[in-house]
Amino acid sequence: MMNRAFAILSLHFEDFESHDWVSWFTVKLVPLLPSLTAEMLQRVTSYTDCDAYHVIVFEQMTSLRQQELTPVLLGYLKQRRASGSTCSTNSSNLSTCLWACFGKFSIYVDYEDLRGLIEGFGSFGHQSCGERHHDESGLRHPQPPF
Repeated sequence: MMNRAFAILSLHFEDFESHDWVSWFTVKLVPLLPSLTAEMLQRVTSYTDCDAYHVIVFEQMTSLRQQELTPVLLGYLKQRRASGSTCSTNSSNLSTCLWACFGKFSIYVDYEDLRGLIEGFGSFGHQSCGERHHDESGLRHPQPPF
């Protein structure tokens, strides 16, 4: 079912605005999101800006599916960083920022990859991130900000 819906919907991604991403990824597709594949997510992220990206970091998936999709999310953030743009939040708290960028997917991101992203978060400096979190365990299992 997801394959069929995605095939039709993806034809319109180019014209999506913020409210379209919200509507589709927080309401209409929610029952089908657990079957979203890495290839589908890759296609979705090729059309999104950071606001839309934050909408599609969803959590209604098995841990195995989250593990499969994490490299796509990480790749998107690395690509944004390489192009001079970050998808950080306005928070000075690393845990809040990681939660916004990865949600529950953050536990599947390698420590070295997180360190590389930390250096790219523009809303708070590299030094402040390093001072707040020195060890791998603090980055590997951030707590939700709520």
